[in-house]
Amino acid sequence: MSRSLDGVEAILSGVDTGQRVRNAWTELIGLSHLGHMQVLVSPDSPICPKGWIGVLEVTDCVTATVPREGLKDEVEFALSHLTAEQAVSPQALLPYFPTMNEVLGPASLFYPEKFVPTADLAKVDEVAVEQLAPLIRDASPEDIVESGISNLSGTAFVSRAGGAVAAASGYRLWPNGVAHLWVLTSPHHRREGHGQRVATAAILQALTDGLLPQWRARTIESQLLAARLGLVKLGTQLSVRAT
Repeated sequence: MSRSLDGVEAILSGVDTGQRVRNAWTELIGLSHLGHMQVLVSPDSPICPKGWIGVLEVTDCVTATVPREGLKDEVEFALSHLTAEQAVSPQALLPYFPTMNEVLGPASLFYPEKFVPTADLAKVDEVAVEQLAPLIRDASPEDIVESGISNLSGTAFVSRAGGAVAAASGYRLWPNGVAHLWVLTSPHHRREGHGQRVATAAILQALTDGLLPQWRARTIESQLLAARLGLVKLGTQLSVRAT
């Protein structure tokens, strides 16, 4: 990859990342602002699967969406007893919301507040996503879900080992100017720097394109990689299905 790393500091300098993150989620949800603690009726909420309850915490602002009016009071009651951090914790939420019967998350949301591109991008290529088939075949179903690699189109950044793709990364463009990142590393080439290399390339591309890179991480491995990339946790997402 020949893209220069120069100018990253200029892109990030003077940017209030927290405010940009709040603005992005405000736009996606369709609000005028994110309040301290608010519950909205939104059957087609963009923050959770259809028919579920979504809870989003961003820089201590908590927004929950419910699929029908009858759940609003129940969720408001539960959240009124919790801090912003507790609102996205299933263990803290359950005593006040006993009808909760299935959970997705919590997933941490990371952003490039302290991003410093240190990986060697000379070893990164850009290829069509169709060339990722062997990498995907080697991955477990759990890795596929966590990576977010399903149903992609376009191109991806790859790092190779012995000629084979060892890791790939890119992003999905969200309608609010967010570049939602994905990365998948071969189980045969973990802890060799490939994931960090391709993710760095994807983040740099997103920043160059004027987008807000976003990394969603549920597993500790994904969270540790985000930290190595210089990404900072500024939010958490939790999805809940009630009886």
